[in-house]
Amino acid sequence: MMRYTHTIIFVLLISLLSLTGCSSVSFPEGQSSTVLSATDAIDHASVYLTQADAAESSEKEANTLLAAQILSEANLIDESDTILQRVNTQSLTPDLFFTYTLLKAHINVSRGNAAFAMQQLSAVSNQVNDMPQDLQRDYYHLMADAAYLSKHPLDSIRARVSLDNFLNDPQSRLQNSEQLWTLLQTLPSDSIEGLSADTRDPIQSAWAQLALISANANDVDELSQRGFNTDLFLLYLNQN
Repeated sequence: MMRYTHTIIFVLLISLLSLTGCSSVSFPEGQSSTVLSATDAIDHASVYLTQADAAESSEKEANTLLAAQILSEANLIDESDTILQRVNTQSLTPDLFFTYTLLKAHINVSRGNAAFAMQQLSAVSNQVNDMPQDLQRDYYHLMADAAYLSKHPLDSIRARVSLDNFLNDPQSRLQNSEQLWTLLQTLPSDSIEGLSADTRDPIQSAWAQLALISANANDVDELSQRGFNTDLFLLYLNQN
């Protein structure tokens, strides 16, 4: 059995990646398909601010948020935060308020205030499923980063498992999977076993089982006896 172990782990990883799938969305993988220079970002943001000054109500706030987002993507964090101070949060629609929260969280992560960013994101967690898919993607990406920087690896792992559903680009999915796998390797075995036993999220459980298999690669039979899923092992062995 031992001579098949590393091949089986590879097969399981490929199978797991295919099981996670990804939703078909029309948004770019990152917040912006093109990273603007600081000068170009300021110019673009100025256009939206001019439009905001000429608009009313939610259109005014939407253009202001677009200006802040462009600056944030260009890593002009202080400038973006200054623009956000112009936003009247009381007049924001649910989608716009969610966008505002993501921008504030991104600013806090960039400034090293990851724990506060986690609080901001957690405050809108019950709205995530009602948001457009690009906002859900950005939410989970930010939560994964904020949780990691706040030394909450379990929350970061959960966020990355969810993030995979909103990534279309193969390279982005691979990078996310590598980061998820690296995080799993940092967990103590009891935490990984807890994740593997959590049936509420079968994909998360599968990742945790794969980590356990990797950690116990010399004794596949023991894993089976302890109740871990070995169906894919048996499928592979029966076909080869």
